[in-house]
Amino acid sequence: MDNKYIALLFLTTTLLGLIVTAFGDMLNDQVLTIINYIMLFSIIAFVIFGAYFMYQKLFGKKDRNKRY
Repeated sequence: MDNKYIALLFLTTTLLGLIVTAFGDMLNDQVLTIINYIMLFSIIAFVIFGAYFMYQKLFGKKDRNKRY
């Protein structure tokens, strides 16, 4: 799986959680709590993934045979 698709997955999960939370008054509190935890996990995973990707881009091994 490519890096762009994983980042897109985390972003769509977060946006879906925000949309459901906005219309959450018709849901009960337990479902809202679960959705909020999923959204929080998605945001944290997206931040960690982004930091790892930037670290690889900055300090990763450079391929000497590749032409830029």
